[in-house]
Amino acid sequence: MKQFVLIVVFVIFCAFTVMGKTSWEPPEGGAKVNLIKFLNTSLYIWTLLSTSVTRNTPCKVDKVWNITEKDVFFYRNYSSPTKYSELLEGKFQDWQRKEGPSLMILYNRGGQSLGAEECVYQDENNTCAVFLATNNYLFAGQWYDVCELRVKGEMTGANASNECTEQFLKICDPEQSTSVFYPPNFCFTLVGATPSLKKCLSE
Repeated sequence: MKQFVLIVVFVIFCAFTVMGKTSWEPPEGGAKVNLIKFLNTSLYIWTLLSTSVTRNTPCKVDKVWNITEKDVFFYRNYSSPTKYSELLEGKFQDWQRKEGPSLMILYNRGGQSLGAEECVYQDENNTCAVFLATNNYLFAGQWYDVCELRVKGEMTGANASNECTEQFLKICDPEQSTSVFYPPNFCFTLVGATPSLKKCLSE
């Protein structure tokens, strides 16, 4: 709660726009990650931090229903701007990769493609991960317009470690806008992640 209050204070005093990254490119050949290891959990997966300059990213929490070596079915629950839930299928595009899959295309129950998500970082304990996402699956593996930090936790919420937050700041470089999701159902947008705000997030 202390960190949340500090974030709000910095937003009030430091809300100005500084141009940062507007798109992200994954490492060639994928990162040293394994989507199956991260997603194979009974815990909730909270999107705690998200940044994008092309669209508003909703607050969301994922709950995995079933996972195999080629795909994963999970419920994605949104709390802002509209509260609803949907069952999604993620098909791993590089499931034969030695390290394990890093990229998946998302589909709804009707089989319509909803976009792509690629994991570019996960910690050693598989408690957090940084994802790149795009609405257009044709751009998957090339560039993305959303960068997010996802953290495992209970139904009541999740907390990111310093290491996870630092990796989010390093990879996503959220200078333009950041959507912050604070459990259980509160979401707001920061405009202009100043050095002071970055320091706050990493403490």
